[in-house]
Amino acid sequence: MLLTKSTLLTVRPRLILPFTPVNDSNITAGVKSYIAFITILWFCWLQAALFDIRFYTDSIISRIFKALHLGIMTGLAVLSVNFSVTNILEHRGRFASMCYLLMVSRFILVAQYTTVAWYLRGHKQTFTAKVLVIATLFVSATVFLALGVSAHSIQSPRVHIAWYVVIACEAVFMIAISSFWKVLSFKGTPIVERFGCLTLIVLGEGIVGMTKAVRDPSLY
Repeated sequence: MLLTKSTLLTVRPRLILPFTPVNDSNITAGVKSYIAFITILWFCWLQAALFDIRFYTDSIISRIFKALHLGIMTGLAVLSVNFSVTNILEHRGRFASMCYLLMVSRFILVAQYTTVAWYLRGHKQTFTAKVLVIATLFVSATVFLALGVSAHSIQSPRVHIAWYVVIACEAVFMIAISSFWKVLSFKGTPIVERFGCLTLIVLGEGIVGMTKAVRDPSLY
C-alpha cells in the first residue's frame, strides 16, 4: 500500500511509539493488546501488499488508492493510542471505530481489484478468479460493518476475536486463489522483500519499545 520502505519508515513511529506508553501500566494487558494491534496492522499491510506487488502501475488512479491507504494507516495510528482488547465492553466506541476502519480498508481493496477486473475484462479465463477475490474482500468488509453496527449491543468481552478470524480466513482464501490462477500468481514478484521489510521495521521497532516498557522500574 504505500508500502515502499520510505513510507513505512515515515508511518512507523506514529503506529508503534504512541501505543507503548499508554498500556505499560499493566504489563500483561499491554503486551496482549500490543500483539493484537500488530496482528491487525500486519494483515492490513498484507492485503494491500498482495495487490501492490502484482498489479501496481504508476497512474493517477493508483496514486489515489495509495492516498486512501495512507488514510487507513493514519487511522490505525490514531486508534493505536488507546487500543486495548482487555476492556472491549467498556469502550464499545473504540471497537466500532476499528471495525469501520477495517471495513473501509477492504472496500478500498474491492475497488482496486474491480479496476483490475475491468482492465482484464477481455480475458474470460480470469473471470472466476476475479470474482472470488472481490467476493472475499466484500464479505470481509460486510462482516466488519456488521460488527461495527452491533458494537453497542455486544455482550461477549471476546468479540474482538472475530477480527482475527475474518482477517485470517481472508488471507488464506486470497493466497489459495492466487495458487490456482496464474494471473494472480506471486511468481516473479518481490513478495519476500516486502515481508522482510515489514518484519524488520514494524515488528523490530515495536519489540524494542515493548521491551523498554517492561523494563521500566516505575511499573513495579
